[in-house]
Amino acid sequence: MFLDSIQALRGLASISVLLYHTNTYAILIGNNAHTVFRIFSLPFSYGAWLFFALSGFLMASLIDRGYRSFLLRRVLRIYPSYLIAGCLTLFAKVLVFGSVSNPLLLKAISLLPLGATVYPLGVEWTLIFEICFYLVCSAFAWTYGRVVFPYFLCAWATVIVSVRELAPIHYSLVPTMRNVLLEPFDLLFIFGGLLFYLAKRVGSQPMPTRLAEGGAGLVMLVVACLQTGTFVRCILLGAAFALVMLSTLPWTATPGNRLQAVLCQLGDYSYGIYLAQVPVVTIIYAVAITQYHARLSSLLAVMAFVSAMIFGILMGKLDMHLHGKSREWARRWERRHPASSSTEIPPTPATTQGIV
Repeated sequence: MFLDSIQALRGLASISVLLYHTNTYAILIGNNAHTVFRIFSLPFSYGAWLFFALSGFLMASLIDRGYRSFLLRRVLRIYPSYLIAGCLTLFAKVLVFGSVSNPLLLKAISLLPLGATVYPLGVEWTLIFEICFYLVCSAFAWTYGRVVFPYFLCAWATVIVSVRELAPIHYSLVPTMRNVLLEPFDLLFIFGGLLFYLAKRVGSQPMPTRLAEGGAGLVMLVVACLQTGTFVRCILLGAAFALVMLSTLPWTATPGNRLQAVLCQLGDYSYGIYLAQVPVVTIIYAVAITQYHARLSSLLAVMAFVSAMIFGILMGKLDMHLHGKSREWARRWERRHPASSSTEIPPTPATTQGIV
């Protein structure tokens, strides 16, 4: 099932986060809160949270159709590109700054919830939640497990809310084994997953209904941005993203429409853009300030943004190549380990490559 709307939303999410980081590091590194990127404040960081909801939707769709070798395929989807991006970043920092000190590097690149550490790319906190969500989903990626998965999602959400009310935990962007499945960010995955089953049930909807859903989602998004509490914000954002996604699901790119094609292409490259953005932006800022004694101006911020986009797209193309190779490897493994007739699933159509 190829969904242009999902790809377009992924592309928009990656650009949103890049805009946010361009502004954030201009403030943190250059002490300049007045570049042309100043309008891209905290709400634009929620593009990363949108990825959670999109992932929940896509993983539910894979489980529903009985995706074989679920965890193997998910690991191959995340780690190869991440490790390459991490190595390239460390090499660039050694080349530019002379050395890099990170005694907890192996702990960091594991992407496991092992507590505080220093991450080479600066965006790994989202990947930790992603990997843990995959581990949870893998328990249901079999014949009977997929039947109960939506009920499990409801029960999981209930537990998270109950823990919040009965025994509040300290929320962290660097979770531990103890609380990673009880963080409010997990609710975004859950909203996305439950949306799949809702969309499957309601089917195609008339345009007025879709417009009302999209409008309600945007209003809820604005309300969420005004909240200060992480827990309430996650609930509102999860509901807002679900409504927006539901309103756009029937959308497909119009052949010949350049803008729509670019958005879908950015969706293909979104993982690469996400991995490359912080290292490129921060290295450019740091080199300009420390080695050339430049002031962090709007022009420098634009240069950093454009450079991050270029490197991100290149990384995205490499990621898509690796993804295709990993799919071929997984299929060969599946042919050597055939499933029983009750669980045999045909190969994923090539048109879904950009998504799964």
